[in-house]
Amino acid sequence: MKKLLLLAVLFIAPLAIMAQEETPKDSIPNGWTRAGNLSLLFNQAAFNHEWTGGGTSNYSGNLSLTYDFNYKHNKLSWNNRLIGEYGLTKNKDDK
Repeated sequence: MKKLLLLAVLFIAPLAIMAQEETPKDSIPNGWTRAGNLSLLFNQAAFNHEWTGGGTSNYSGNLSLTYDFNYKHNKLSWNNRLIGEYGLTKNKDDK
């Protein structure tokens, strides 16, 4: 009987240990929060004169910005998102 009780405790104890704590319902802090992403992308395509498929050699660059500004105070929240992109392309035939 003691062995059976010990075996039951050994199997049930890890279940109690792995229990998770209850997280608060509103985990967003009061005040301003900021998060963003800035990326730069460079592309190039090169074609020689023997290429029968056609095409023009070119290169391009793109700059992308995505940024979030969020404000929270009790039940009031204000969410802002700034999205900006800029790109340039240069073809071989352009002067």
